[in-house]
Amino acid sequence: MLNTIADAALKVMGAVELAAYRDRKSRGRAVPGKLERGFHYLDDRVAGYAKFGPVEAVQRNEYLQNLIVPEADLLATVERVLGDADIRNILLDRFGTPFSLDYFVFNRTLSIPAEKSSEGHYANLWHIDTLLTENCVKLFILPHAISADEGPLEFFDSNATAQIRKSGFRRGLLPAEASQGHASNRFTGAISRAALVQPRLCLHRAGVPVAGRHREQMMFQLNPSPRWRYAKDLFARQSEREITLPSVNSLFRAQKVMTFAN
Repeated sequence: MLNTIADAALKVMGAVELAAYRDRKSRGRAVPGKLERGFHYLDDRVAGYAKFGPVEAVQRNEYLQNLIVPEADLLATVERVLGDADIRNILLDRFGTPFSLDYFVFNRTLSIPAEKSSEGHYANLWHIDTLLTENCVKLFILPHAISADEGPLEFFDSNATAQIRKSGFRRGLLPAEASQGHASNRFTGAISRAALVQPRLCLHRAGVPVAGRHREQMMFQLNPSPRWRYAKDLFARQSEREITLPSVNSLFRAQKVMTFAN
């Protein structure tokens, strides 16, 4: 019952976001476009976005580290992401609104022993992001080459997710019968490969590296906004939990507005 109420409330919040933040210049766009199935892989134009100076590792738990990016490097990367016209156009085509970059995290995930793999240590269990609207988009970037052995991000597209959720599945270890007939996507590839994913529409999880291996990955959380902008406290929040209910949260955070010729 509570889950149903929460789902309905987030759906209303998402509709309000799109109605309130609609960009007049984008009227008539708001079509599925490249995010038709809830995700889209980007080409190598983001190759320079993953280059930072020395990072500080903060231990979150036995199997998870946050890698703290120097403030100047982080803000330069954030401005390159929002300044990427192709990324902006993908978002405008799908939603018809500007976006705000509300959270950034750079994680290193380590191998989890088999006897603990059914426990949640770093989003390694299947889930959707229940406290974000369907309009939220996450940009993931690989700072090093990733294979199946490094425990890549794994996700189902929005169509498969809708079918799986009809079985009643919401979070945890995914029963084979629930996912039967649906193939997941593994975010593997060369350095600087990138993907846009809608985390409330696509079931996803952090893969678990094999023993002796690890995975590093950057994530940028993007949400509809009145203007193209980013939160000024991104650097300070790198070691904190991910932002939820961003439309409400952003009312209490200072923002840097960005303007673009197109």
